[in-house]
Amino acid sequence: MAADPLSLIPSGPEYATLRAVLAILKRDFPDKYAGLANQESRVQGWVDEIDSGTGRDADQIRDDIVQHIITAEGAKRVYGLTQEEFELLVLGKNEGGIDLSEQTPIVVEEEPVVEPPEPPPPEEPPEEEPPEEEPPEEIDFERKVAELYPWLPPELVKVFADAWADTGDQQQALARMRADPLYDKFFPGNRREDGSLRMTEAEWFSTREAYRRLFIEFGLNPDLFESRFQELMEGSVSPNELAGRLGSEDGSTSSTQAAAATTTNSETTLFSTSSQPRVPNGFTVSPRRNLSSWF
Repeated sequence: MAADPLSLIPSGPEYATLRAVLAILKRDFPDKYAGLANQESRVQGWVDEIDSGTGRDADQIRDDIVQHIITAEGAKRVYGLTQEEFELLVLGKNEGGIDLSEQTPIVVEEEPVVEPPEPPPPEEPPEEEPPEEEPPEEIDFERKVAELYPWLPPELVKVFADAWADTGDQQQALARMRADPLYDKFFPGNRREDGSLRMTEAEWFSTREAYRRLFIEFGLNPDLFESRFQELMEGSVSPNELAGRLGSEDGSTSSTQAAAATTTNSETTLFSTSSQPRVPNGFTVSPRRNLSSWF
């Protein structure tokens, strides 16, 4: 923390002149006095000069403070002196030194600062009306479902499409369709007792088609047995197993195995070649034949 210069000056008579000029400096030139407060060693040097008797005395130090710290410009500003009056004041040091005790700071009425008028705020551009948003393109969900799931009957296509439009989520719509009562009408045998599904819809159609092909392979009309397909699916009878049952009844499994192998293809290509209906040797094609053991 800066020390007060006056507090550094002893109170003896030999320092009176120095104390007096510092008091004037503090009163009339506070900015310059504040500068001395940060120069403690300089002020202490003045005291040392006076104490030693080999340097300047207090009057000489006072005169130097007036000329070099207060300066002519400072005296003219604070006391309203002209240059000539200041020079006469300085010359007075020959008759006892520069004496500022009779000088009175002038009161300069400062002209009021006229603040320039604030510019008017910039005119805000008129708000642009947002462009009219084009209505979103209407999605034909029924057409979309029919394209993605061509094997679905129209009734389930509508259930799926309505759910998709309602939820916006294809998987949720698929789950809602599978939970609809109509589902069991078109996919009999696919739902387990716990509500889970045995296979996907594509796999269900593929399995049913494989059953039909096997009956045709053995010269049987599949339409006569289609009502029993649900039992096969509920019993988890695969086309391979059904082929084995038909083969054991016929006694010849070679053609059956070839037909059954093709059921592993995709639902759109169940068979690479189509077999013509045939009647196995010793086999009577009759709807009255007892085939209950196959199921």
